Amino acid sequence: MNCLLCGKKYIQKSSLKKHNILCEFQQRTKREKQIDKEEIQDIPTYQELVQIVQELSLKYEKMEIQMQEFQKWTQKTKKKMNVLDWLNENVTPEQDFYSWLKEINIQEDHFNCLMEQNAIETFQQVIEHCIPLKNLNPLQSFSQKTNIIYIFTNTNTNDNQEKKEKWIEMTWDIFIKILQNIQHKLLKELSIWREKHKQEMLEKDSLSIVYNKMIIKLMDIQFSKTSKSSSSTKILHNLYIYLKKDLKTMIEYEFE
Repeated sequence: MNCLLCGKKYIQKSSLKKHNILCEFQQRTKREKQIDKEEIQDIPTYQELVQIVQELSLKYEKMEIQMQEFQKWTQKTKKKMNVLDWLNENVTPEQDFYSWLKEINIQEDHFNCLMEQNAIETFQQVIEHCIPLKNLNPLQSFSQKTNIIYIFTNTNTNDNQEKKEKWIEMTWDIFIKILQNIQHKLLKELSIWREKHKQEMLEKDSLSIVYNKMIIKLMDIQFSKTSKSSSSTKILHNLYIYLKKDLKTMIEYEFE
């Protein structure tokens, strides 16, 4: 058996293997030998390894303590999180709820909806038309609080009629005010529409039938402050779904 590097002959395979180790080292270039030497010199001693491990252990312990403190802070923040407090500290619409309520207006499309759909769909369309989601609205709801809607109000704080803006949870009475206000405005606009088409209604029975159907739809739906009808509850739920945002996502974005 011959060495492939120098050609020296060997009878035993084990002897050739021992020779190959030495021969390969001798055949290396000066540069390769220098690199091996530098790598050997860079290997830390036992004492240096002990010191490195000790430093890493201290850093790990410090990071673990910081993580535990962060977890405690997170849990404490979650427990103290209050939607109304967060709204009052972070969200200030340009318009309060009662100003918004007065400005609700009826469009021709709403009559088309009343003709083709039912009163519930019409009320929902009116509300959504008056609450564009791209704006900072005086009505807010969140996925963390099912079917709860918050409104931004101006309230009198003392006898001097000083007003204070703040968010409150919308009560059933206030929600019924929204529905009654829309119902009143729809009936008022429908009355104007009747006067406008009075002559046509006399000439066309079909138009009178359409008008009567719309009146019946509006008058057939009742809103009570003392009891929750299925129609009122459905409109409330639909409004909640329309307004709903994920508060957790909003807060995480704010922290970032």
